[in-house]
Amino acid sequence: MTAMAQHYAKRSTPSSLKWSFIDRWSTNAELVKTFAENIRKQLDLFDADKRKSVVILFSAHSVPQYVMNRGDPYPAEIGATVQLVMHELGFCNPFRVVWQSKVGPLPWLSPGTEQTIEGD
Repeated sequence: MTAMAQHYAKRSTPSSLKWSFIDRWSTNAELVKTFAENIRKQLDLFDADKRKSVVILFSAHSVPQYVMNRGDPYPAEIGATVQLVMHELGFCNPFRVVWQSKVGPLPWLSPGTEQTIEGD
């Protein structure tokens, strides 16, 4: 139970708020389905003869490497989402996971979105 839910559970006056919790967002079926539907719509904008060669980039917010060294599950959660989305799409296209929003001089997860798009 989240701190927010605990707060409202302890209140003396009842709340009319309805709660819904997603414990593991990365494998949530509705999230996966929504991502896949949006990707299909975008793929449909390409000529049919080129569509299967379009590389799908999954760009997630990067984090400093030291966070990963502490065992943070974030990259694995991103990977789980990507695998489920691609499964939903029938692994129809080549794909890559890339990282965005690096700030400062510390090492962050890579490859970066910009460098991948530029082909570096």
